[in-house]
Amino acid sequence: PLPLVYQTPEERFQIALSKAGISIDQPVATVPEVSREDLQARMRSGELLLLDARLSKFYEAGHLPGAYPLSQKNFVADLERLRTKLNDPKVKTLVVYCSGEDCADSRLVAGALTRIGFQSVSILKGGIAEWKKAGLPTEK
Repeated sequence: PLPLVYQTPEERFQIALSKAGISIDQPVATVPEVSREDLQARMRSGELLLLDARLSKFYEAGHLPGAYPLSQKNFVADLERLRTKLNDPKVKTLVVYCSGEDCADSRLVAGALTRIGFQSVSILKGGIAEWKKAGLPTEK
């Protein structure tokens, strides 16, 4: 019989990164959260990059204005595709979001970004659910 071994989402993500040759040996740091109001104020500055950690089908159904997909499931491919944007000297902050409070994808993606060397990474508290609850627009 096959052994049944449970792996947490974090462990599965770590294994996927290792298979892709991304070594992140540093411990996961606590990533700060940013409120919807603070995000709106920062969006006007043009110095941040919004990253959607949800699966591509959810991103395509609607995302925050100006956001780019960097999903936990396709992290390696999305990271490579966004490398130029992520390394743009004008970008001072990366803000990652997912579905809502209970979604772990934003924490996994933000944690991985900090562990591979990005300095200013935050998570949108409440995710896209909080954004929509406030009646703010999304785009497809």
